[in-house]
Amino acid sequence: ITTSATRSMKSATNPNIGRILYRTTSSAYGSFPPTPESSPHSYHPKSHRFTKEQSRGGMYQDNSLNTALDRSRVHDCPSLHYTL
Repeated sequence: ITTSATRSMKSATNPNIGRILYRTTSSAYGSFPPTPESSPHSYHPKSHRFTKEQSRGGMYQDNSLNTALDRSRVHDCPSLHYTL
């Protein structure tokens, strides 16, 4: 006897259920060239001024003093936290 609960369990474990819900994959959409309806009518790029200014100075370097305790990579013992 199959009940609705067992049918829903079978469909939850069935890997082919996605094929029923979504018949077209992203690779199927990408195989077609863009149409004029799907492409934008105008292109409005943003200014690159911020990036150019940042590239002159380089990356930010943090020179502050780190006073935190290093955590163990082997085990994490909560009783030893914040003991200095």
